[in-house]
Parts: sequence; structure tokens; C-alpha cells
Amino acid sequence: FPFLTRLLEPYGNFSPMGVLWSFIGASPAYETCVGMAELLGGVLLVLPRTTLLGAIIAAFDMTQVFLLNMTYDVPVKLFSFNLLLLSIFLLAPDLRPLANVLLLNRAVEPSHPAALFRKNRWNVVALVVQIASVVRSELTNRNWSGDWRGPHCRIARALIFARDAK
Repeated sequence: FPFLTRLLEPYGNFSPMGVLWSFIGASPAYETCVGMAELLGGVLLVLPRTTLLGAIIAAFDMTQVFLLNMTYDVPVKLFSFNLLLLSIFLLAPDLRPLANVLLLNRAVEPSHPAALFRKNRWNVVALVVQIASVVRSELTNRNWSGDWRGPHCRIARALIFARDAK
């Protein structure tokens, strides 16, 4: 949810980006669904057999993120556009079969993704390194501090104090 200081601020003082984060934060269900879709797309991209499905989900997710960034003036427009282009790049080899199935109602042959290495052991090592790098990236980008020093926390502490005083 938005911080209490944000909820006390007049709407006219919000920046477009502040409006975006406030309405996304005010809807935990939407925030959770979008986050889970992004996570699902990323997880599916890791495994070679599910890369196509992951790229489709990532393309839809990144289209939405890019449009929100453009329309609400979020300063990471270029980054989200690059992620959208990367998901389209991953879709590129399968665009013709997708068009045949979805648009032209034609049958297609199953695809057989080529292995990264000839020896299966190296493919397993590559998959483990890929998963480990994603986990490491997630763990190092988290803010685990949980400190109570900001102005919103002072207001929250005052409200808790007032509640407990009753």
C-alpha cells in the first residue's frame, strides 16, 4: 500500500510517476498478478523447452510495463523498451509457426530446440549457472534493512503510540 505520507498528500501535488506507484500500490491483487506474470515469464525463459511460452508472456508483460512507463513518465523507459525488444528477439525464430497456428489455422511441426552443448553434462552446468545467477541477482537486489527512519515511519510510530495509549 502507499505510505501514509502519500495518502495525506493532495492529489494535485503528485507527479505522473507518483500517481502510477500509488494506484499500483493501492491494488495488492493487481500488483501481485503482474509480479507473478513477470516472474512466470522469467522462470519459463530459463528452461529451453518453455522458452517460447516464457517469451510470449514476457512480451505481453513488457508491453504493459513499457506503456505504463511511457504514459506515466517513469524514467526507466529505455530499459523497459530494451526488455521488450529482447522478448521479441526471443520470439523471432518462432514467429512464422505462431502465425501459422494463431492466424492462418495451419498445422505446424513441433520444434526441437538445439542443445547449447553437445555433452549433456555441460548443458546441465549451464542451466545451474543460469539459475544461480538469477537467484544471486534477486538476493543482492533486495532491501532487507527494514529501518524505521523515514517520515512515513514517524507518522506510523505516532499512530501506533496513539493506538496503544487508548
